This record gives sequence, C-alpha cells and structure tokens, in this order.
Amino acid sequence: MIDSEDRFLPLERGHNFRDIGGYQTADGRRVRRGVLFRSGTMADLTAADVERLTALGIVCICDLRTTSERTKHPTSWHDADKVRVLAQDYDHSEGSLASLTMGDGAAVRRRMISLYRTLHEEQRNSYAALFERLVEGDVPLLFNCAAGKDRTGIAAALILTALGVPRATVIEDYALSDRFAEPLFALLCRNPRYGLNADSPRETWLPMTRAYPEYIETMLDAVAARHGSIETYLAEELGVDQRAIARLRDNLLE
Repeated sequence: MIDSEDRFLPLERGHNFRDIGGYQTADGRRVRRGVLFRSGTMADLTAADVERLTALGIVCICDLRTTSERTKHPTSWHDADKVRVLAQDYDHSEGSLASLTMGDGAAVRRRMISLYRTLHEEQRNSYAALFERLVEGDVPLLFNCAAGKDRTGIAAALILTALGVPRATVIEDYALSDRFAEPLFALLCRNPRYGLNADSPRETWLPMTRAYPEYIETMLDAVAARHGSIETYLAEELGVDQRAIARLRDNLLE
C-alpha cells in the first residue's frame, strides 16, 4: 500500500489537491516530490489556501475543464504574470459530471465505465499540451479538472505510466480520490446544474463520485487494446516518443 497521508495538501476550500511524487518506478528511481500536483476545482479557495498554494511555486497550470466550467468557476488564485495557464476551448466534455447523473446506480456505473474507454481520446489535445510542458521542464506544474478524478485521474495515470511507475501503484494513486466521494457529492449539491440534493438516492450518485479501480483499469486496458501499449499511445497520439520519455524522466525522477 502507498503512504498517502502526506501527499494531500490541507486546503480549507480546495478539493482533492495532492502531490503525485514519491512513487517508486520499475527501475528503482522515484518521482520527485513538490513538482507535480493534481487537483479538483480551485474556485472557492480561502486566503489561507491561496497562501499555501503560492508557497508551492507552481509555474504552470493545466486546466482540463470545458470553457463554460472555467468561465462559471474561474481559477484565479495565481499570479497571471508568473504562472502559465494551459486550457483548451471546448464546449462539452463527457467527463463533466452533469452528463452522468441520469438513471439508476447501475446505469450510472455503466456510463462511467464507458466514459473511461474514450475520455483519453476526447482529452488528447489537452494531454498533449500537458506532456509538452512536462518534457520542457515547466515544473512545479498543477493539472486539474472539476472533480479532480476523471479527466485529471486519467492524466495522472498516463504521466505515472510514462515515468515507469508500476500499474498497481498507478491504480492505487487513482483510487485515493475515493476519499472525496462524499465531499464531491456535497460540492455537486451546491450547483443546481447537476440536479442533485441531499435527498438524492445514494445508489444513484455514488458510482459517479467514487474512484473505483475498475474505472482506471478500463482506461488502461482500452488504450492498450487499441494502440498495443500505453507507450505507443503516448508516441502516436500525444507526440511523446522515446526521446521525450527520457527527458520527462530526467525532469521528474530522482
């Protein structure tokens, strides 16, 4: 089991903000701490939260949310003159939780599994831009979406796999988001666009907010089935060839 407690940043109004460094790779190296962070929404941060984030020295943010998500819930804690922000203008994401709330629990879970078969394709341009910055050494870097679980979880899985972190550890990192299932539901209830409230049936919303290992396993298996391996997908779809992988590892491993 991975030691998870010290990788979560204790934010008052943040969501699922954590360091994905410290994991050991297959060749015995480790992902550097303090250079790569993942998160959910950062639109409601307190002054104390902003102070904590500023102290991390983040130089690049990759925001995976849709244009409307960013407009309605902007991330504005950073110094725009010092922090580079990457974002793609697009109108709809299958990873937006508003598109996943219809039906009973079994239907929602099937929809989630289906989502993980294709979300890496939808986010290809965003993931390519993210990897480009990492290869260029633009760290510390933060990447996020709304929940910090689906679009962000797939990005983290791809990065850790590219760094040589074993599959079992990649899956464990994804599953850490599970502790935010209840807070995520509370967050969704505050936004009327999701159609949820405190009386919503638990069996309906739980499959959407949980980070079940089978979700990320579905993505890893779907990519391998279509491209032969994660490494081939990185090279063919994201432009991350073996030379880029070597630079990525030089930048992010110790």
